[in-house]
Amino acid sequence: MVIATPDHLHKRMVIDALSAGKHVYCEKPLTWSIEEGKSILAAERSAGKRVMVGSQPKSSAMTAKAREMIKAGAIGRVTMVRMANHRNNAQGAWKYEVPPDASERTIDWASFLGDRPKRAFDARTFFQWRCWWEFSGGMATDLFVHLLTWLHEVMDVKAPVSVASQGGLWFWKDGRNVPDVMNSIFEYE
Repeated sequence: MVIATPDHLHKRMVIDALSAGKHVYCEKPLTWSIEEGKSILAAERSAGKRVMVGSQPKSSAMTAKAREMIKAGAIGRVTMVRMANHRNNAQGAWKYEVPPDASERTIDWASFLGDRPKRAFDARTFFQWRCWWEFSGGMATDLFVHLLTWLHEVMDVKAPVSVASQGGLWFWKDGRNVPDVMNSIFEYE
């Protein structure tokens, strides 16, 4: 079963697929929240099936070569990695065009909302769902996760020992509530 839907729908779909006896490939992020991950892990154990989460750069040939070079000491001891993702345009900020025929006749709004509180139909929210916390983790779970999974693969690390992040709404004054700028420092052993 492949799950490629807005973040807030992943948990229910993954658990339903596991309950139906399916292995699952879910696009990143696996969950909308940390708490949801615990339910998915329990369902995976109970079903005896596998769940795989996709993050494209992690499994590229370039990533494998970088990992090989670092393990061999080809570039010396790595003490700092600096990564950036710049998407300074409307499409990069998830301001996707809303089709003129978007309406409650063409969109299953109730299914999109899932377990979120009921609210009036909003085509912009449907097409630009990554701009709202209710449906997405914003840039941290949509964009930054690609960099982070790449780093973990290349450096052969599991998790940081500490993280400090900050962000805010600095540019897009369009009603969204996820930050449009984020900076993070991750410390590893």
